[in-house]
Amino acid sequence: MFSFPTKQVPEIMTRFFGGFRECFTPGTQERMQEYFVSLFLPHKRFSIQAVAGSKEPDAQYQRLQYAFSDTDWNPAQLDDMRLNYIMRSPATAPTTGGILAIDDTSACKARSTKHTEGAKVQYCGSEGRLANCNVFVYSGYADSNKHFLIDSEPYIPKEQCDKLESPVKFRSKIELCKDLIDKAIAKGIPFSYICFDNWYLCRTLVEYIQRRKRHFISELAVDDRVSIGGRWMRADGLVKAIPPTKAVTVSDASNKSRSFLISARITKVRGLPGKYQIILAQEIEPSTKKQIGKLFILITEHLCANAEFILHSYLLRWGIERCFEECKDFCYLDHYQVRRISRIRRHLSLAVLAHTFLYSARKLGSFSKSIGNILGIPAKAVKRELRTFGDLLRAIRALIVQKNQKALANDATLPAAIFLGL
Repeated sequence: MFSFPTKQVPEIMTRFFGGFRECFTPGTQERMQEYFVSLFLPHKRFSIQAVAGSKEPDAQYQRLQYAFSDTDWNPAQLDDMRLNYIMRSPATAPTTGGILAIDDTSACKARSTKHTEGAKVQYCGSEGRLANCNVFVYSGYADSNKHFLIDSEPYIPKEQCDKLESPVKFRSKIELCKDLIDKAIAKGIPFSYICFDNWYLCRTLVEYIQRRKRHFISELAVDDRVSIGGRWMRADGLVKAIPPTKAVTVSDASNKSRSFLISARITKVRGLPGKYQIILAQEIEPSTKKQIGKLFILITEHLCANAEFILHSYLLRWGIERCFEECKDFCYLDHYQVRRISRIRRHLSLAVLAHTFLYSARKLGSFSKSIGNILGIPAKAVKRELRTFGDLLRAIRALIVQKNQKALANDATLPAAIFLGL
């Protein structure tokens, strides 16, 4: 656990956070910057006590607790400013070639936790099983080179809605999904398709997207029914009816090339209105044509779309999964020890802001320039060392901790590997 005075925060971080200070009242700006910077430091379990650097509540802890929980600042305003920051630079901004991804993620809580609003025993994706957890529905942008989170909505179980500190009307995940699509459109996020997994594929959402005059891509479950030759068959039976034969190579959310055999058919799907293009895609090892991975059975209402492009666009959906992993692994997205939904949303907004700092540092190169100035080496040489979020995080930690700042400042010959290993 680290404790440090605000004056030791690296300039690049104070400059970044300074662009969001107006979200907070003057009396809470320094405390929220302290919370933000602490999201980059190692903690066994992230909490306000961990940020305060004290096992027992003291004056510093009380000030931080008040700034985080009891003052009036709106995480939605912080989210909007963060998104505006991303959209200002071509290096980070979305383009029409990307997709809008909708998915949910969960934050596991101890089974003994009884008073965290929104938490209940339900399916927890991170655990792959039923667990006591909070669930949040997110929208995110992804293309072959960029991925970032846009907005989120907490899923509140129906039986808890009138028991919250601020009671709310129950909204299903599908209703939350529709709200997130509306917000993305209203904020001017460009995208080609709305992509979501099979859990969200239903008549209500499909009709809603059609009314919004947008296109979607999803997956069929193996037991969904599709009309072929005038009879209904299970989706997994399409492999024999329209076997994938055309070989294509497409890029995914990591800009990695992957090879597939694909086929396509326009037909009807039971329970959904109208006709759809169904694309079968079996991943293969390019040299041997051996089947690897699962068979994708994709569905889109965009009947004239190129099947290869539909496959590429759906593979971009994994960009939102990468966001979840990065936010949890590097920014403590699922580590909070507050009980009220209003406080949880503040933590989520600050954690995603920390992810945006890493994302921007990786894309803009400004962080490499700052490190290069300290080391006395070209920024390009530093950028070659900072390939992953983990590389960036270790470098940031080295800058935050004062003894490492001194070591770097006093010895300009130190290679980047020195602080990347800390």
